[in-house]
Amino acid sequence: MAAMCCTKGMSACIWATWHIVTVFGWCLGAVLLRLSLPSAPTDPAVFIEHAIALAALVGAVLVFVGTRAKHPGWIGLLVMAVCTWLGQP
Repeated sequence: MAAMCCTKGMSACIWATWHIVTVFGWCLGAVLLRLSLPSAPTDPAVFIEHAIALAALVGAVLVFVGTRAKHPGWIGLLVMAVCTWLGQP
């Protein structure tokens, strides 16, 4: 049987994916915590939009750095972050 080997490019994608899930998990936790606080001074929608934009931006940086810009996923995450940021009222 041939042993499965993980190339350097594959391990970079796995590393980036692992950390993106962590960032998005922290973002979701922050949103849930914010929604549980009844006396927060800002509108929850604004906080949620900021959290989504920040998580997408950090994810884009992780994929860009982790794969040395060889995986195009960073472009999609960056577009998502910019569109979310620009779509805020």
